[in-house]
Amino acid sequence: MNRDLIAFTPERALASAAAELTWVQLPAPVVVAIRRLFLDWVASALAGSTSIQVTRLSQAAARGGLGIGGSPCAEGEKGTATALPRFAQAPALVAALLNGASSHVEEMDDLHNESIYHPGTCVFPAALAVAESEGAGPRDFLTAAVAGYEVSLRVGQALGSEHYRYFHTTGTAGTVGAAVAAGHLLGLDTQEMLSAIGSAGTQAAGLWQFLADGAMSKQLHTAKAAFNGVLSAYLAGEGFTGSAEILLGEKGLLPGMARSEGTGGITDDGALRRRQRQALMEGLEEVPGSPLPDYGFAAFKTPEVSIKYHASCRHTHPAVDALLLIMEEHGLAAERIRSIHAHVNTAAFDLLKDATASGPWAAKFSIPFCLAQAALCGSLGVDSFSVSALEDPRLVELMNRVTTDVDPSLDADYPRRWVAWVDVETVSGSTFQARVDAPKGDPDNALSAEELEAKFRLLSRRLLDDESVGRLLATLAALMELGRMSELLRGFQGPVDG
Repeated sequence: MNRDLIAFTPERALASAAAELTWVQLPAPVVVAIRRLFLDWVASALAGSTSIQVTRLSQAAARGGLGIGGSPCAEGEKGTATALPRFAQAPALVAALLNGASSHVEEMDDLHNESIYHPGTCVFPAALAVAESEGAGPRDFLTAAVAGYEVSLRVGQALGSEHYRYFHTTGTAGTVGAAVAAGHLLGLDTQEMLSAIGSAGTQAAGLWQFLADGAMSKQLHTAKAAFNGVLSAYLAGEGFTGSAEILLGEKGLLPGMARSEGTGGITDDGALRRRQRQALMEGLEEVPGSPLPDYGFAAFKTPEVSIKYHASCRHTHPAVDALLLIMEEHGLAAERIRSIHAHVNTAAFDLLKDATASGPWAAKFSIPFCLAQAALCGSLGVDSFSVSALEDPRLVELMNRVTTDVDPSLDADYPRRWVAWVDVETVSGSTFQARVDAPKGDPDNALSAEELEAKFRLLSRRLLDDESVGRLLATLAALMELGRMSELLRGFQGPVDG
């Protein structure tokens, strides 16, 4: 095909870079990052797999004819993949659906600041399902995952905070990331990858309204992102075409789902579109000497992704860290606290201001709950969110002494940096203040290997016994020695009743 006939679009550049990405092109820091992120995702998926959200989703899928197998499969079958919590074989689409929901329950999955997006919970379940189904090995799997991360992180950044006010970016950008990862494993060429992105973009969805009543929609967002991404890749592989300009086309994702502040509606603002185009193309460059206008990744964004330390909405983390810093530095016990006042950015305030601790899961979005519980426990792990915690009179009383407001100065660096500061007044009248610019888990304040392993063990024990956790850790450490990704979860056993 004459290269002069190939119209340049950011969509095609992304499709080209993703389709042509190879293992040998990945710099060592990217390989280290994606392996750490995968280990972290596995733990989150195990921890959330027996939740009520995943149980209900599995029951609904089975009622519609998309049930999982009755027992683990020793050898695996073509077209099937492992579905948690039973480690049973299921169609790849079903495994992606259930594992996508599982990994977003405990709010411990990874997060990229600038895109305001949890990539792992969408990309990894799609990639693992297709890798198992197709008999792919670890290098192909990890390369596909990087491709999914790289494309969707740019899509998330292009969508920006204008989009995030109404839409859960993990459900929207994540659908594209899942499609790219699955498409890479299926060997899609650039044109087919472009169709996969097109089909994914037209299915992208997820609204924040569920926070108003603590509904289960957040896990549905990630489940369907993984499911729809895999479906989009399969469709493209069968010649089913998708829009070639789904991102920036006149009626595409970005014009339709990203709003400028103060317009009160959809905008075609030129400055916004230029920023979005620039975000999509960040770190991409044309491959010299290619017969067609092909593109590659000159810079990688995957190492920018954070690994979460607290089991709550990431917007609560800077304030939680600031409070814990005050308590540690001044030897302050919760009983000595008269009041806590958190100062957060506008996005955090708008998202969480109406969140109430109506249940253990909803409490993950309540700043008063998170700060009060962190003060009482000295941490904010998965066990901090329980019915018994919500009924603790000490917690309830301390929550009533937590207030939150917006500090507009914190908006300047958002979403590149998520910053908060906290004022604490003691019963004796002393006041202390702390500010956190890089919450625990950010690349600038990263978890150590020991901290990451400790997090893995804590989360994995919600499904597996200690011996199984140790065995899985060892397998993940030796991941590159596996012949196929279907060997990773072979031999593990979950609850018999699912």
